[in-house]
Amino acid sequence: MYKTVKYVILLITLVGIVAISIGITIINNKAWDALVEEYIAEKTRQVEYFILEQEQSLLDIIETNAIWTDLLLALHEQDEAWMEENATKYITDSETMNINLIFISNEDQSYIRSYGIDLMDAITKSSAYEATLNDNTSNDLLLWHEGYIVLIKLTPVLDNNGENPEGVYGAGRVMDEAQITKMKSAIGENTISQISITKTLNYHNLVSENYSLISWSKPFRYGNQSLYFNIDANVPIYQLLFINQRNHIFAIIILLVVLVTIIELNILKKIAKNLEVTIESVHKISQGDYNSKLTIHESKYLPEISLLSESINKMSSEIENNIEKIDSKYIQMIEIIANAMEINDSYTHQHNNLVADYALSLAKAIGYEDTEAVEVAGKLHDIGKIAIPYHILNKPGRLTNEEYEIIKKHPEEGYKIIKDTDFDQRIKDGIRYHHEWYDGTGYPLQLKGDDIPMIAQIIAIADVFDALTSDRPYRDGMSKEEAIDILIKGRGSQFNPELVNVFITIKPWLKGQN
Repeated sequence: MYKTVKYVILLITLVGIVAISIGITIINNKAWDALVEEYIAEKTRQVEYFILEQEQSLLDIIETNAIWTDLLLALHEQDEAWMEENATKYITDSETMNINLIFISNEDQSYIRSYGIDLMDAITKSSAYEATLNDNTSNDLLLWHEGYIVLIKLTPVLDNNGENPEGVYGAGRVMDEAQITKMKSAIGENTISQISITKTLNYHNLVSENYSLISWSKPFRYGNQSLYFNIDANVPIYQLLFINQRNHIFAIIILLVVLVTIIELNILKKIAKNLEVTIESVHKISQGDYNSKLTIHESKYLPEISLLSESINKMSSEIENNIEKIDSKYIQMIEIIANAMEINDSYTHQHNNLVADYALSLAKAIGYEDTEAVEVAGKLHDIGKIAIPYHILNKPGRLTNEEYEIIKKHPEEGYKIIKDTDFDQRIKDGIRYHHEWYDGTGYPLQLKGDDIPMIAQIIAIADVFDALTSDRPYRDGMSKEEAIDILIKGRGSQFNPELVNVFITIKPWLKGQN
């Protein structure tokens, strides 16, 4: 047995390590995805802010020069020398202003000039220029020049009061390598390895590799045209963080699992040794050697083994002392069977006796004719649990649906155990039907109302009351008052309402306290 369980534990441990590793990897990847998403969002906001700064600087030039009565008069008179000195050419010649294009045109387009880079034909052919000239509105224009984009703002020339529009004034800036370098510096030159501006997407989807490389394309619209910023980021610090973190967690988890497995196997070995001694002694007793006694060893890991050893020794002594009387004194056999039931279910100690006492008090109160059958059935009502696997019966927590279905078999299993004995039929009925509900929703046969034998209805109330007021591995026992409230709520559904009323009235749990 020990070898089989050992191999099962080792297999479970291996499966657990694999499952934990997969889980950690999934969590790590989700954390990386979340970090990448936030990183891209932050860098995108910085790109947008940089472009807004470029637009604002163009707007400053526009507001300083285009809304100016003197320029309006000079344009009307086509005073080119004045305009070059005060509003056009000197701006593109100035390195500090960093303006690559100044454009000016009068209303009838008889006077058109472009300073800095030569985009005069492209501007005059654009819809933005037409809209500015005809509708007297400001418009944005994006043009390409020698592989770089040019951000241009066009506006009507106005007097100092912002009235009397005349012609078009424009300012533009080339997003060349110098500007791209400034952008990289603004959004993090230590991590941004490359930025390019293109008419089409470089990356149709986010590219994320090895916790260090992040590449994506950001769409941007200027005026009536679209372009894309393509960004490559190299973040080796994240790679160091994520990989080291994952590896450290792996190492810690594996060490803990191995340590726990070693401890479990050691405990299991000790338990298996005690069980082997117990099984050997039980085998001798089964062969008629009633003088065979177990040497009891206290077990801090599984105290039920000590209880089992004590009970087996007691059973052996009882059999030895009463072998000649066992056929005539079946009540004593009932006590032994009840004790054996409690050995298998360590958390229901004295439950059978208490159920028998409560049921006997209730039977006497209603004048039930066969009180002896009630007492015997009360002691043996859970005898079918002998057939329930030990690990389910003593599970320290709530049962799964599958486990509960196995537990529900114990009334039928109990009935199978005693059906061929000489026990009175009422005793058999009490064992088989004590989990039937008054409304027909119980088990095993869904009997309803008076179709449920009276002895089973009596035991059902006693069984539930003691179960509610007893401690369980997954909860403390309820107070008597709380248990009574549940019985009251179950009148007509789980229990015979008249029997509940009598049970509450006689208070059998107070017996022997006075």
